[in-house]
Amino acid sequence: MVIYQDRYSHIEKHKGEFYSVESYQQSVDSLADIIANPEFISFNTKNASLEFVKFISENTLVAVTISTSEELKVKTMYPISLEKYLKLKNSR
Repeated sequence: MVIYQDRYSHIEKHKGEFYSVESYQQSVDSLADIIANPEFISFNTKNASLEFVKFISENTLVAVTISTSEELKVKTMYPISLEKYLKLKNSR
């Protein structure tokens, strides 16, 4: 799985959605752990992406694009509400 530098710029656009700058930074620093040890993974059929979800300092979702190449690419990361967390978890 890969993350390209431009994705960090995209992820930073979600910084204001986190409770705090510290919460955002903790999630960015935990990106590899979220992917390696998620609480669960869901599949988004609309975007053809895997969604790795883990509680860091708040529920954090990492979307990974499934492409025709042999790479799985990190697309974005953002916090999700408890309602979305439960919906994703229960839809697996």
